[in-house]
Amino acid sequence: MLRSIFISGFTGYVVLALLYALLQLIRGMDPFLSWLGLALAAGAPVAFLVSLYIAGRARTSRHPVAVSVACGLGTAITMAANWRYGAASGIVHIWAGLCLLAWFAYLKMLPPCRR
Repeated sequence: MLRSIFISGFTGYVVLALLYALLQLIRGMDPFLSWLGLALAAGAPVAFLVSLYIAGRARTSRHPVAVSVACGLGTAITMAANWRYGAASGIVHIWAGLCLLAWFAYLKMLPPCRR
């Protein structure tokens, strides 16, 4: 029960973060790198979950390393933008960090890989 609530909340959060980042990118809000990093940090888990939905699998047993790398890279981009632009970048790096932490929590809930 708690697992399904977490996955629903995680999915909702990353989808909303991705939509908000894309909206800010379309509007041309500055700093561009902050929103690009958030879109990458939230878009990687969304793309993974959409691929699971399209493929018809309920879950995967292996660690999707590419998604973790993309999510971590997006978080690193937002942190670099925050260091460069300071208060102008807002708290976007925190939102991207929450995407990364939620992704790791999602991975923790996956069953162990069996070969």
